Amino acid sequence: MIAAIIVGALLVGLVANRFVRPFAKTEVQGVKLETLTGPIVSVTVLLLAFTLVTVYQSFLRGATAAADEARKVDYQFEMGQLLKEPERQQIMSAMVCYASAVASYEWATMEQGRTAPEVSPWTRQIRAGVATMVQRDDVASSVMGSLLTADRDRGEARSRRLTEAQPSVPTELKALLVLTASIGILVLATFTLGSVNRRVQIGVLTALSSVFILFLAAITDLDKPYDGLIATEPTDITRVAGDLREDYLEEYPSVPLPCDETGREG
Repeated sequence: MIAAIIVGALLVGLVANRFVRPFAKTEVQGVKLETLTGPIVSVTVLLLAFTLVTVYQSFLRGATAAADEARKVDYQFEMGQLLKEPERQQIMSAMVCYASAVASYEWATMEQGRTAPEVSPWTRQIRAGVATMVQRDDVASSVMGSLLTADRDRGEARSRRLTEAQPSVPTELKALLVLTASIGILVLATFTLGSVNRRVQIGVLTALSSVFILFLAAITDLDKPYDGLIATEPTDITRVAGDLREDYLEEYPSVPLPCDETGREG
C-alpha cells in the first residue's frame, strides 16, 4: 500500500509536470525553484531517518528482552534444582513447559498484543511452587532469596518482551510519514525545471521514490520486532527449552513432563 501511494504521487506529478514544464523558470518571483522544493525533501528525509532510528532502538530492546528472558528461565531452572522434593520437580517441570510454550505459542500471539493461554498453567505452577517454598522452614535463606529473585527477574523480562511487541510508532505518525513522502515526490515531479532532461527527471524521481518506499517499509517492519521479514526469532528460548528438557529427563526419567514438546498442557 505504501508503494502504491508513493508511485501514485509520482505518476500524478509527472502528468502535472507536462502542463507546468513549458512555463517553468529557474525563478518564481525572484526566488529559485530549488529553494521552494528543497525544504520539503529535507523535512521528509529527517522525519524518516529519525523515525527509523527510534524504531530500530525499540527493535533492539525487544531482542534484548527476549534473550534476557531465556537466560532468566535457565537460571530459575538451576535454582529449582537446589530445592527439595516435591517442589524441586514441580518447578523444574514448570520451567521446561514454560519455555516450550513461549517458543511455540506466545511468539505467534504477540503480534496481536496478546499472551498465549498455553503459558498460563506454567506461570501458575511456578508461583505455586515458590509460594510453597516460602512457607517451609527447611530451606536455606540464600536459596530462597535466589529463587524469589530469579522468579521476579523472569517475570520482568517477560513483561518487557510483551511491551516491546507493541508498535512504538503510532498509526497517525505512520500516516504522516507516508503523506509527507508523497507530497515531497509530488512537488518535485510537478515542478521539475523545463531545462532538466525528461529521462533524467524520471530516473532521479524513481530512485528517490524507491528510497522513500524502502525507508517506510523498514520502519513498518521493524515496528513489529517479533514478526515480519526482519524479526527476532525465538531462538534463545527454543534452545533453552531443549536444554532444560534434556536435563529434566536425565534427572526424572520415570516422571513424564506435564506437557507435550510444544508446551501444551496434557
